[in-house]
Amino acid sequence: MLWPAGYLLATWVSDTQEQTGWGQLGTKRHGAPRVIDLGTGTGAVAIAAALSSDASVVATDEANRSLALAT
Repeated sequence: MLWPAGYLLATWVSDTQEQTGWGQLGTKRHGAPRVIDLGTGTGAVAIAAALSSDASVVATDEANRSLALAT
């Protein structure tokens, strides 16, 4: 089940206008922006971030079933 907040967050991270500020995070000192999705569930937010940006994305969840679904 994709929660409404997860849907909105996935929409936000895939918005290229929102990502213009991400470039400030990825300096020479820190490299590319990094995203961590805690409690990824379906993986929608992590997948949206990975597909729509050059960010390094890590998705975690306690439930093996959720990780299998996200993978």
